[in-house]
Amino acid sequence: MIKVKQTGGYSLLELLIAVSLGIFIVGTTLYFFETAKKTQRVQSELNTVRENAKFAIDMIKADVQMAGFFGCTTRWDESTLINALNAPQDDFRWNFSQGLYGSEFSYDSTSATPRTWQPALDNTLSAATWGDTITIRHAARREFNVVEHTSATANVKITPDNGVKQYDYLLITDCEQSSIFQKTNATTGSQIIQHTTDTLETKYAGNATTDLGKQYPTTAKLMTLYSVTYYIADNSEGVRSLYKKNSTRRAEEVVSGITDLQIQYGVDEDGDLSTDNYYTADQVQNNNWWDNVLVVTVTVRAAGFNDNGTAIMRADGTAMEYELSAAINLRNRLP
Repeated sequence: MIKVKQTGGYSLLELLIAVSLGIFIVGTTLYFFETAKKTQRVQSELNTVRENAKFAIDMIKADVQMAGFFGCTTRWDESTLINALNAPQDDFRWNFSQGLYGSEFSYDSTSATPRTWQPALDNTLSAATWGDTITIRHAARREFNVVEHTSATANVKITPDNGVKQYDYLLITDCEQSSIFQKTNATTGSQIIQHTTDTLETKYAGNATTDLGKQYPTTAKLMTLYSVTYYIADNSEGVRSLYKKNSTRRAEEVVSGITDLQIQYGVDEDGDLSTDNYYTADQVQNNNWWDNVLVVTVTVRAAGFNDNGTAIMRADGTAMEYELSAAINLRNRLP
């Protein structure tokens, strides 16, 4: 009887099974790794979209809360206001007598002009491409002490390191009287604030008079005035973004990927200092209710975009978007 001696190793079938099993394990591992990596990337992108929406809301909220704030004169009905700016003093860019303003956006694809705003947009907002607009006018929180003002027409001397720039709109007040004027000297942060007369320009109001109405005491305060507008426009990459424009200064892109901005205004219709109903900007305008607005509801929609400006899509084929709303009280109009 002949005996066959077995040698060590595996048969071809065993090798094939082992290789196949190894490929399966490696493939499965790679699949789950790629899936986890993609999920993490999507979650990270979604977090970014959410943060963008929150940042946009917080920025708008900070200004809306201050609407109509003009220092100690805000709630003093007997306080006198002197406006030394050139006429028209109710120009959109420096109409500081109106603390809040906006325009309602509408879209009709069948129209020759599908995108419209009511009330119509000021020509300084021609870059707006989508969504409502809102304009907030108020004085800065920071006050500067008046060091010297020798006569109604004299330059105003204030505390140093103030950061006040040429062409800034300013409010000086001692609570009994306030004056609005424009700084004309070029040195930023100078203690001396000049307010010489100037002709009305396309960009700046200029001062019609050097007379501020009175000699202000050293107890008076000086504040910078802001007229801030938020709107949606396309950036250089064609991505809708939130823009902020301060008075006549150049607009700046503050949050990329904000694709829509919707505003509702809570109006006190009967004078009891409580909100009765919410209206759009055109309704508030038609009823002359801007001074009756107590609450502003802001809704922003944020979306994710790739570096090439294309929208980031979810696995189900829908755009990666996030919507956030906030009801903002106007501090200076509520009891």
